[in-house]
Amino acid sequence: MCRKFRADKLPASWAAGMARELGADVNLNDYWPYLFLLGRVLYGGFFILGGLNHFQHLGMMSGFTASKGVPGAKALVIFSGLLILVGGLSVTVGWHVRIGLACIVLFLVPVTFLMHNYWVETDMMPRINQRVNFQKNIALLGAALMMLAIPRPWMLGF
Repeated sequence: MCRKFRADKLPASWAAGMARELGADVNLNDYWPYLFLLGRVLYGGFFILGGLNHFQHLGMMSGFTASKGVPGAKALVIFSGLLILVGGLSVTVGWHVRIGLACIVLFLVPVTFLMHNYWVETDMMPRINQRVNFQKNIALLGAALMMLAIPRPWMLGF
């Protein structure tokens, strides 16, 4: 026996309905700028921390990059750290967002396919770890591309 789907019985609808019955004025439009800012801080902060990590662990990251057969590993780790640091700061503060997102995309495309090429790993654990990082980077790339479509200037930005 199939039950009829009713959106008003979903938890979110129920909670909004209860809030209205209790006299609470629930208007998410009042919160969108702050939710958008929170999302920017989380997304941009991820890249800011990653950029700082490039410089704090330069030797280790250069060694890993060199082990993947990338020439000029140390210079590229420094360059990629700058890219994501600039990109993360730009997204977080909402200033020159297209340039910042271009920095993030410029970082993600080669790093995803060169550094996280899970398909060449023969051992199970490294293959799983690289696949997780590959998929994460693809999702971050998708988010960066979607953010390019958001009209500017951004709310609570410069």
